[in-house]
Amino acid sequence: MIPTVLFQIRKNKRRTGKYLFILLIPFIFIISCEKLDLQKVEKFKVTTAADANALLEDCFKLLKGTLEDKNDGKKKDFPVYLMIMSGLYSDNMDYSGSTNSWRDFDDHTLNSNNEILEEIWNQGFELIELANQLIISVPDITDLETSQKDFILGQAYGLRGYAHYLLMSHFVFIPFYDQPRYYSENPTQPTFQELIYLIEEDLSRAIDLIPDETLQHYLNKNAAYAILARLYLRNQDWSNAKTTAEVIINSGNHSLSENYNQLISLTSNTEIIWELDYATGENNKLDYYFNQNPSPLFVASSDLISSFEAGDPRKTAWINSETEDDIIIKYLTLDNNPDLILIRYAEILLIAAECAVHLNDLTSATAYLNQIRTRAGFANILLSTLPYSDALKEIMNERRKELAFEGLRWFDISRTESAVKIFGDLGENFDEHKTIWPIPQSALDQNPNLNQNPGY
Repeated sequence: MIPTVLFQIRKNKRRTGKYLFILLIPFIFIISCEKLDLQKVEKFKVTTAADANALLEDCFKLLKGTLEDKNDGKKKDFPVYLMIMSGLYSDNMDYSGSTNSWRDFDDHTLNSNNEILEEIWNQGFELIELANQLIISVPDITDLETSQKDFILGQAYGLRGYAHYLLMSHFVFIPFYDQPRYYSENPTQPTFQELIYLIEEDLSRAIDLIPDETLQHYLNKNAAYAILARLYLRNQDWSNAKTTAEVIINSGNHSLSENYNQLISLTSNTEIIWELDYATGENNKLDYYFNQNPSPLFVASSDLISSFEAGDPRKTAWINSETEDDIIIKYLTLDNNPDLILIRYAEILLIAAECAVHLNDLTSATAYLNQIRTRAGFANILLSTLPYSDALKEIMNERRKELAFEGLRWFDISRTESAVKIFGDLGENFDEHKTIWPIPQSALDQNPNLNQNPGY
């Protein structure tokens, strides 16, 4: 949720605002389309099946961090970079290096000229740009079958929604691009509720188009449902978040892995909902960043380490505290499998549990939470015996430990408006405006219709 001190968004107006925007959105799209320069549209469209497939491959290369910049050859690491930087911005990770642009995230001293911040922004919108080129091109490609068009368009809509969701989760007030930037006018920033609706629309289109049998290396239906559940969770739409998470649970396609050491490293794992596969000789980027020699730059925080109960197998499976540094080994490449996991079934159970508490369905919440606790070797807990706030606290603590280093801790801190308290307890005077990241100055310079986030 957006900090109420800054924006005063009232929960009781959420649904009204959404339905009002549903009525307005067709007219917005009509206006947008009328302004297109059709000659420019044709210039940036791909026209063959081979080109469309290559463009889709570039989308996934950008996700994996293997897409090279055409100008300097540098690899682009979105969303891996975002996962690491949001981890540094949370209370789960520390930075042990000396680069100021990285240190700013750990110290909460971000400004609009931070180089890493700019890279995250630019690479996120580049993924959106590639997806938009597919969306405008694929319907007119004659050597693609209808089923092939549906698959590619499903991926494009889903990736566009995913990229907007990731950027929104950190910058909040971002522009929404529904067409390539090269021939679109500089868009303004939609309201938060308008942005939620637009992302929801993209993910819903993806779910409709993606075939049931899509492999987990691509954006499959359950992965799109999972991102949609995250979106609803971000918007405190507990009912829709729970219902969406339960679509995945009730599909019967996923279950928890028995062994934490196998959780990240094995393929054909029923806990994996979405993963990125790397070619022979490539390394998953989180493994690369977390396990640099002789000393890693990003390590587990002492506060996270102390949050694990005695005997919790996740602590030793994911953090090596036997060295001088508390090295993050969750993504250590094992069994010659460098695949990178983006979404796991455990997260879905915890989304359903959290929402069930908010909806006073403590029976379901207890059942979902205890699946996670049982695997960790802990006794079942009965949430109905706890006060409401304590029941939620149990789930949030479980999310912190279970989903550590998966890019979700800052998501949880920001959406629950708990940053001031959490960092205050750690001795930091955290200003509430820092809950939202600043928009890069380069983006403001390029698009005069953008407004900087408050406090920067």
